[in-house]
Amino acid sequence: MTCNAVLPGLIATPLVLSMPDEARQPMLRQVPAGRLGQVSEIAAVVAFLASPAAGFVNGAAIPVDGGWLVGPPLGVD
Repeated sequence: MTCNAVLPGLIATPLVLSMPDEARQPMLRQVPAGRLGQVSEIAAVVAFLASPAAGFVNGAAIPVDGGWLVGPPLGVD
C-alpha cells in the first residue's frame, strides 16, 4: 500500500474561472508559471501515482502548482 498526496495550485476550474478578475489576478501573480493550471495537468499526476510505474513512490506530497510554493512570498511582486 502506498500513500501519496497531490497538492494542486490555482487550477482553471469553473469556480476559479468564475472569480472576479480583481480577486484572481493577485493570486495569479504569485504563480511563477504565470498562468492557471489545467485540470488535465492534475489528472496526469494522479494517473501516474495510480499506475504501476509509481509502485515505489510512497509518502510523497507532489505540488502541481506552477511553482507557487517556491515562488515569491505573498505581497512581494
